[in-house]
Amino acid sequence: NAKLNGCCCLHFEARDCDFTHAEFDAAILTEADFTDALFQNAHGENVLADGTNFTNAQLVHCVFPNANFSHATLTGTDVHGCQIRNATFTGSTLDASTFCEGTDIGGSQFATASLRKAQWTLVMGQGAVFTGCIANEASFSDSDFTTAVFKGADLRQADFSRSLLNGADMRGINLFYGSLREASLEATDLARANLYGVDMTRIRTNCASIFDGADCTATIRAAKETIKA
Repeated sequence: NAKLNGCCCLHFEARDCDFTHAEFDAAILTEADFTDALFQNAHGENVLADGTNFTNAQLVHCVFPNANFSHATLTGTDVHGCQIRNATFTGSTLDASTFCEGTDIGGSQFATASLRKAQWTLVMGQGAVFTGCIANEASFSDSDFTTAVFKGADLRQADFSRSLLNGADMRGINLFYGSLREASLEATDLARANLYGVDMTRIRTNCASIFDGADCTATIRAAKETIKA
C-alpha cells in the first residue's frame, strides 16, 4: 500500500517489487527500473514515467489516466483490465507486450512506438493514435479501435480479426499479409494502404469506406459473404 503521490523518484530501482494498491498520482518516476514488478489495483493519475523500464512487469486492474510513458520500455509487459486513457506512449517499446481483458487505452498516444509481436485482445482503443508505429506480427484481434489513427503504420502480418475499425484513419498502412477477417470497416480510410495478401473474409464496409489507391492484390476475401451496410 505504498503512497508515492507527488514523489520524485528519478532513477528509482524497484525490480521484482510488489506495488499492490500503491498510489502514484503526479509522481515522477523518470528512468526508474520496475523490471518484473507487480502493479495490482495501483493508481497513478498524471504520473510521469518517461524512459522508465517496465520489462516483464504485470499491471492488473490499475488506473493510470493521463500518464506519460513516453520512450519507456514495456517489453513483455502484461496489462490486464487496466484503465490507461489519454496516456502517452510516444516512442516507447512495447514489443511482445500483452494488453487484454478490456484494458482501456482510449485516446492514448502510441506514435512511433514499437509493438512488434504484441498480443492485444479485447482492448478498448477508441481514438488511440498509432501514427508511424511499428507493429509487425502483432495481434489486435477482437478489439475496439473505432476512430483510431494508424496512419503510415508498419503492420506487416498484423491481425485485426473481428475488430471494430469504424472511422479509423489507416491511410498508407503496410498490412502486407495481415488479417482484417470479419473486421468492421465502416467509414474506415484505407487509401493507399498496402493490403497485399490480406485476409479480408467477411469484412463489413459501407459507402463511406475508402480504398482509393490501396493495393488489394492477392487479398483473400469471400466476396459473396462480405457485408455491405
